[in-house]
Amino acid sequence: YWGETMAQKQGGINLAMYALAFFAIGPLGRIGDRIGNQSTVAFVTVILALPSYVLLVWGPSALGLVVWAVAKVISGLSGSSLTGSPVCYALINEVSAPADVEAILGMAFAGVSLFWMLGGVAGIWILRAAGD
Repeated sequence: YWGETMAQKQGGINLAMYALAFFAIGPLGRIGDRIGNQSTVAFVTVILALPSYVLLVWGPSALGLVVWAVAKVISGLSGSSLTGSPVCYALINEVSAPADVEAILGMAFAGVSLFWMLGGVAGIWILRAAGD
């Protein structure tokens, strides 16, 4: 649908999403302090999954792509970045034993990095298996 301008449009979407994430993380921290990190993580998880929900409902159509782009920008409200979600890391810090926090956060960061690397490979395998 976007054709030759796909890379530019994706760049603009990512810029808007990460800019929103930059400004959303402070208020999310205050919300987590006020209502609890578990509720805040639940909200963040729903917001992060919003672009996937959009594709499930509208599919890979022209309308689906536009709604996906809007949902992707809105997902910036989660405050997440390429290194994961600070809200989730705050919850790990809150519910873990003090002696275990460093190791668990290290595993969380490693897991995010691992999934970033393996996710693309898994996607290629799925597309090949589906015949696309």
